[in-house]
Amino acid sequence: MKNNTEKKLFSLLETAESRLSSGDKSGALKICDEIFDVWKGAGAVPDSFSRRFMDLGKTPFSNFNYFIRYKDFIIEPSFVFLKKAMLRNSYLDFAKELEKFLKYSGKKDGYFSFWANFMLGNFEDSFRALERYLKIEKDIIVDDICFPLRKLEKSFIGPVYRKFCFTSPRGKFAAMYRVYFMSRSGAHFSPVSLKSFSAEIHPLEFYLRGKLFMDAVLLDEALECFSKFMRHYPHLLEARGFYAETAYLLGKRSEAFSVFRYDFSLPNLKSSSQTWLASLFLFDGSIEKAERYILKSPKNPLNLCWLGACIALGKDYAGAMKFLDAALSYRKDDAEALLWKSHCFLGLGMKKEALSCVLPLFDVDSNKIWPCIYAFLSSPDSRKKSFEKRLDFEIKKFLNLLGFLNGGKKILRPARPFSAEIFCVSMIRNNAGLRRDDNFWLWLALKRSGFFK
Repeated sequence: MKNNTEKKLFSLLETAESRLSSGDKSGALKICDEIFDVWKGAGAVPDSFSRRFMDLGKTPFSNFNYFIRYKDFIIEPSFVFLKKAMLRNSYLDFAKELEKFLKYSGKKDGYFSFWANFMLGNFEDSFRALERYLKIEKDIIVDDICFPLRKLEKSFIGPVYRKFCFTSPRGKFAAMYRVYFMSRSGAHFSPVSLKSFSAEIHPLEFYLRGKLFMDAVLLDEALECFSKFMRHYPHLLEARGFYAETAYLLGKRSEAFSVFRYDFSLPNLKSSSQTWLASLFLFDGSIEKAERYILKSPKNPLNLCWLGACIALGKDYAGAMKFLDAALSYRKDDAEALLWKSHCFLGLGMKKEALSCVLPLFDVDSNKIWPCIYAFLSSPDSRKKSFEKRLDFEIKKFLNLLGFLNGGKKILRPARPFSAEIFCVSMIRNNAGLRRDDNFWLWLALKRSGFFK
């Protein structure tokens, strides 16, 4: 019975993808309904059902990190149900799908109950579901809760987005989440006012505050928040990971690596903790150790990219490209993978191809110092001056942003006269495996360049 169910699901999935690729979205939706009929009849989802459904429709859920990194590509019906809702053309049809989902699932404490209620504008029910879920779930990535929501401003459910942004949801955690969500959506917010803690603070607020402090490179405050959060949720890997990163940024190297000595109850968390260790070793420049831990980790897009980085740093550029292309097959706009691919092309002397890798990153809403570095080094002489000006602009923009976020305090100052050529070479040479565009990692990369202190 199980094998027959799996075969039927895969067959329906292939048909849905085929219909969608030919532009027949309504046909794909009908196939989705058939998939749910199979699920209802089987009573359970076969474990081997692959993650490929995630890309159906290229919705805001596509390549959602929560499932890529920790769920080992196993999809549950509720996830596909919401994917199906996102294929609808109007908010009314979308809302009907969500109401059917809530009736179908019967759950009041699931992540998807949070998401569905949120999209229906039931914010109070939404956050109650989220709080209950975080108390019982062992492998949630709190940071990625708002990932799909950030993609919705220009879609047909923009009104829900605006309602949430411009109203004040009830409950302290909901209010804090709104601040966090707004900051992750591009609305810059200085967390300096969050330094004082009240006795009534919700434990989950510590995580959100910690992330805001990290973005502002207020590292002592971030470490304190993650420490407080871990007292309440010691089993959540994501908080341990950010605690480790913060400790590393503060120069507490041994503490950073030891925080993962925890007996995680779920096998996928044990293997995913290897990913955090791998990334720390990679950014630390300990390439052999990084590669060793990557090989112990799940084969997801992050690890494929980082394995490519390790191989590239060993100057096997052609070998590295295979892994980078594999990472990009999951996420074609993966900034880190594109930077490393540009790095490989530069190493092979293929400057035109190196430049083509990073040009798309100038259209992405993120820090653009690394793309400027590779664009400058790979551009022809006729374009070097324009990329030098862009690099200068992006550095000043980043320094101003940090100043705003941490309340006007200058945490990076020039240490020597600026030369674009020497700066770009120094950034690549002194940062080994580090190519992240997060504020805090970029802050460290600039310090390592020797041009800032």
